[in-house]
Amino acid sequence: MATTTADRKRRAYLRRIPEAKRSIARVYARQRAAWSDSDIHGRGWVNTDVRNQWQDDFHQWLMSPVLKAVWDSGIKIATGSEYKRLDVGRIDAAYNDYIANRAITLGKDLANVNAQAVNEAFVINSTTSRSKLFLDLRGSIGLHPRQIKALEKQMAIVRKNIPENKWAMWERRLTNQKRDYRANLIARTEMGNASNAAQIEGTRLKIEKGELSPATRKMWSTSGKKTVCPICERNELEGFIPMQQEFSSGHDRPLAHPNCQCALEFSSREQPKPDALPRSWSTAPALTTAVATGLGIGAARAILEKRGMARTFLLQLDRAEVDDLLTTPQFTDATVRVLMNKYGFVELPISNIKRHPIKRKPQSAVDRLPL
Repeated sequence: MATTTADRKRRAYLRRIPEAKRSIARVYARQRAAWSDSDIHGRGWVNTDVRNQWQDDFHQWLMSPVLKAVWDSGIKIATGSEYKRLDVGRIDAAYNDYIANRAITLGKDLANVNAQAVNEAFVINSTTSRSKLFLDLRGSIGLHPRQIKALEKQMAIVRKNIPENKWAMWERRLTNQKRDYRANLIARTEMGNASNAAQIEGTRLKIEKGELSPATRKMWSTSGKKTVCPICERNELEGFIPMQQEFSSGHDRPLAHPNCQCALEFSSREQPKPDALPRSWSTAPALTTAVATGLGIGAARAILEKRGMARTFLLQLDRAEVDDLLTTPQFTDATVRVLMNKYGFVELPISNIKRHPIKRKPQSAVDRLPL
């Protein structure tokens, strides 16, 4: 499905990700530089004082200008031309409340992940020399424990297939790649969280001022990519729900998980109720939860288009046929070809057709390492 102007506005925070990524990478670099032998005790457990300092570091990162810019951008997207007439003190107070609540969760989680990564590195490298152990523990800061385990497996392949004088280079390369990925993951997730929280706050401000109807509703909107998870897709199928209501996943707004790219849509128009649907729809053999919650046929077609169906094909289908496809977890040739024959389509109207894999030359264990 083509990205609309509204979609681009709602995901404008994506432009800020490189800047946020660099800032979180600097936080981890400072934490590695401040690491010392006295920061660990016992069986690889990090001192409480160090954990508290890490939490403060992440709290300070949340107060960075880039996150405030994303928040202001989200408020502007939600309020439009009314932004200049809003109470600046109210906006700043809402931002400070968001940061305070987010800092408690994010700071604690990231500090704990750091401590777990150090502990994992201690377990793996406990038999090495003291100087090597110190370097390995310091290098684990900024990685996830799963990345530590993956790095060890990759280095085992390197040691088996590559001369010893190149081991250090490969270890730096793989470690930097994983640090870069994790910094990007944190930056993307926090920018998306701030943007969607700001849009919710901006919409509520407009409702309080009487600029929007109290009946304004919200809808979960996925990115439309093939990587959309079942949780987010299920939230989107709910259609528009009241502002104060939570989605089926238990979230008040996106994001549902790290690296989520979903956004919000708002509508003040009254949504159709199931009782108001035509009788032919209510007696259709393949009614879905989407129909039961009042999702219009246009929105249902849009969801199918995001899943890979061609728009020209979808426009030919009636309500029952759209419902039938909507309930099918994955499109099969048999399901779609029946409709193709009915409406005279020659080519399969699915963009993600499974094709025979291309036979490639077998790679060595080193060639398969992600660079």
